[in-house]
Amino acid sequence: MPLKKNKKSPVEDARQHRYWDRRTGGRGPDHPVVRAFVRQRLKALKPLIPFSEMRRLLDVGSGGGWALGPFKEEVPFVVGADRSFELLSESRERFPTLVRCDTYHLPFPDRSFDIVSCWELLHHVSDIETAVREMVRVSRRYITLFEPNRYHPLQFLFGLAVAEERGTLRSTLKLLTTLLRDAGTEIVHAGRVGVIFPNKLPAFLLPLCRRIPFRNPLGISCMVVARK
Repeated sequence: MPLKKNKKSPVEDARQHRYWDRRTGGRGPDHPVVRAFVRQRLKALKPLIPFSEMRRLLDVGSGGGWALGPFKEEVPFVVGADRSFELLSESRERFPTLVRCDTYHLPFPDRSFDIVSCWELLHHVSDIETAVREMVRVSRRYITLFEPNRYHPLQFLFGLAVAEERGTLRSTLKLLTTLLRDAGTEIVHAGRVGVIFPNKLPAFLLPLCRRIPFRNPLGISCMVVARK
């Protein structure tokens, strides 16, 4: 898949904002499938990032706050950021340190956070390059990205079927690692991971999915960890 410079599309971004303002009332962070999904990812990150040395973490596109609680167990100060007021409202009672902002203009000084984390947001952004550079700017040490794996059959079909998920069709490890390298970072790890669809998987299938290795060539997501 050729790597092309993205052009910011206000029309596409506005459509995505409307879409996510409607995506409320889904599974919360206490749902067993969501908990398993988040814990698997955190377990995979721990060997790659010295969390004991980290003091400040920014979760970009935090939505309903799925990862904020587990991150708070590892890092003393955690901030969640999202464009959707409705999604932030769902998690405000649990996690008061939330900021409503645009991904292209994070309202923080350079090198404000030890870790900047972003899960499944970039395929909803028209100008991925600017979004990645902004996350790198506010990071002091690490950037972690999880994005859909376009080569997973269900992810590919989902991208075809839902207009607002169409960015899945461009989502590859090569794209993510290239953008991070171009932004001045070193890739620590890149691979395909996961089998749990947190919003769709029936809870009774969770024990079976837990038996499947998290890191696998047909994983539903691309996982990249980079260091400045």
